[in-house]
Amino acid sequence: MVNLGLIGAGRWGRNYIRTVERLSGVRLAAVASRNPETQTRVGPSVQVVREWKSILDVGLDGLILAVPPTMQPEIALRAIEAGLPLLLEKPMALDPVLAREIVSQAQARDVYVAVNHIYLHHPAFIQLKRCLAETGERITAIRTHSGNHGPFRTEWDALWDWGPHDVAMALDLIDGPVIVEQAQLKTHDSDQPGAGNFFLNLGLPNGVSAQLTFGNLMPQRVRQLHVATSAGEYVFDDEAENCLTFRASEKDIVHPVPEERPLDNVLGAFANQLRARAGSNVHLGDTVMNIDLLAQVESVVAA
Repeated sequence: MVNLGLIGAGRWGRNYIRTVERLSGVRLAAVASRNPETQTRVGPSVQVVREWKSILDVGLDGLILAVPPTMQPEIALRAIEAGLPLLLEKPMALDPVLAREIVSQAQARDVYVAVNHIYLHHPAFIQLKRCLAETGERITAIRTHSGNHGPFRTEWDALWDWGPHDVAMALDLIDGPVIVEQAQLKTHDSDQPGAGNFFLNLGLPNGVSAQLTFGNLMPQRVRQLHVATSAGEYVFDDEAENCLTFRASEKDIVHPVPEERPLDNVLGAFANQLRARAGSNVHLGDTVMNIDLLAQVESVVAA
């Protein structure tokens, strides 16, 4: 049994609580939350503490952070110092310097750290990568379109809310250096805090281009990834009934996708790493690159 702790029992923290409840071999042992309703949500067998520092001494196998990115680096660094493996939310930090410090400390202390870029664990994305591996098709271009009307936050904007998902998928599909060729922000004269739609052109290895469009001023929720290849185009549409199709010669081929929940896959993978006690932090390179790219975009649109 893997005993997990959770810091933060807000909307996303409650998703983790429900997910742990339905996974076998995983137990929620402690939660740090100041919400008096948390104890009733988790039941009497789960220890609830008000101060997040108290949870570091409970004796856990791993710790999940469901806190804002403004708070996450401080808590992550303290947990790594205590030797606790971590599952962090995206973005790991809003500052590349802090992101590198988390990675550096995790490597120095040999503490496993994972970041929940949840769409990398979506069954449709996993199936898309499997198709590419089986056919050997060469990727020629990547295009995304994602967002919603909101959320609007005062401490960080749509770049850091929606951007990490799209950038993570692009980086996962193409290995190698990436450059920001163009970045634009359109606010449509909105007076909402942190409002805007972003348009990015990324230069990827081997002449592959990535055009990413995302933001919180979309008329409705959308989550699409288009991957053009030498043979056609894969479309991952999280809002469609058939969420993975392949378009070639004016014909759509539907690829069956397992009925799996992405967060189940995230937590299952994290628990497996804790059981193996052999987690590697090599994967964090893409996470730091993700934050580097978004910070570059932030500088470009602010200029």
